This record gives sequence, structure tokens and C-alpha cells, in this order.
Amino acid sequence: MSVDVTEVTQQQLNDVSGQTVSMSQSAAGHIDADRVEMAQSAARTVDADAVEMTNSAAQLVEAETVRISGSIMVGARTETLAVEQSGLGLVRTTDATVADSFVLMLAGDEVQAANVKALILCAGNAEGEVKALLDWRNAILIGAVTGVFLFLLKLLGRSRRA
Repeated sequence: MSVDVTEVTQQQLNDVSGQTVSMSQSAAGHIDADRVEMAQSAARTVDADAVEMTNSAAQLVEAETVRISGSIMVGARTETLAVEQSGLGLVRTTDATVADSFVLMLAGDEVQAANVKALILCAGNAEGEVKALLDWRNAILIGAVTGVFLFLLKLLGRSRRA
């Protein structure tokens, strides 16, 4: 059984598809494949069964399995996620292993973490070291400051009309 491999090197393409897509130092608008391998590359959307990213960036990834290292992923929906030294935006996963990374928001059923900084982490079961960047005290402080700021803006608007 032969594997259809689409290799993209130092190119910028709108759409890339194939059984296996291997990108190196390239950019793509949309990738649709069974397996995607990205090295020093970027993609707007990736739709695949398995995605592996190294020193790459993706705006939206939808896959069964995602492995990233030294990469940035803005949004993702996946079953299994493995992250190392990367940055994540909004991610929904079933099973996640995250190490030495920053997470804006991660929602998962099972999360294994090691040296992770997270703004929001929602997990059915979380194990490991996660540093919350926004705890309840900071949330109250931000809410109070925002309320005072909006109140002052409202007063300023009334005084200008009078």
C-alpha cells in the first residue's frame, strides 16, 4: 500500500491536500489531509486525523491527534493533544499532556501538566504543575477597576452634556 505524500518546501499556497502533507518553511491557507507534518511553517486552517508541528504556527486546527513543539496554535479541537514549549490560544480536547507552555484557555477531560502557565484551565481531572495567571483575587481586582473606570467615563459623559 503506497502512501500519497505531498511535500511543500519554501512555498506559499492557498490550499494543500493529500493523504500526507509535509511542509517545510512554507505557508498555506487551508490544509486537508489524513496526516500533516509542519516544520517552520504556518497555516490558517488545518483539518486532519493527525497533526505534528515543530517551530510552526496555525490559526485553527481540527484533528484527532495533535503534537506540537516550539509552536503556536491559536485555536484547536482535538481528541489527544501533546504540547511542549509552545503557546496555545483556545483549545478543546479530551486528553492533554502539556509541558513548559503557555495556555490562554484549555478545556479538557484529562490534563497532565508540567510547568504550565494558564489563564483559564477547565479540566475534569488535572494533574501536575499549573500556574494560574488569573486567580479569584486578581479577577475581583480587575472587575472592580473596570467598574470604577466605566463609572468615571459615565460621569464624564454627563458633565460634558450639562
